[in-house]
Amino acid sequence: MSESEKHADVASMLSILPQLHGLVMSCADLKEHGFTKSQLLVFAALAHRGKLNMSRVASYLSSSKEQATRAVAQLVEEGYVYREHNEDNRTMVDIRLTDKGRVLLDGWRTDLLERLAARLDAGLTEAERGELAQSLRRVTELLDKVN
Repeated sequence: MSESEKHADVASMLSILPQLHGLVMSCADLKEHGFTKSQLLVFAALAHRGKLNMSRVASYLSSSKEQATRAVAQLVEEGYVYREHNEDNRTMVDIRLTDKGRVLLDGWRTDLLERLAARLDAGLTEAERGELAQSLRRVTELLDKVN
């Protein structure tokens, strides 16, 4: 693979980010639950990873650890997330969803998925939706290898 092909591949990843972010955020009803975009991303990251240390949270949010801590603090106060010391390194703090957080996430995910499905139904054929779903599963698998 040539250098220009590698750059084109990376550029295609950069073009997906705003499209995917815009689609998800336009379907997420943040006001209903009183959450910020950052807190939605924390929920999404925890749903995918199970637990995260604050450095990883900051990375997912593309923010500083201080900003990530502020986003998580409200979720902790409201009982959606809890902090625990990392088993391997007691100086690090991991966060996980509480049962209350999982219940909220499940309901939120259902609502979000219904809204996303409606948008996809309106804009894509059934075959295109299947192709998109298969492609997204594969992209997720590959990104998990490098993330």
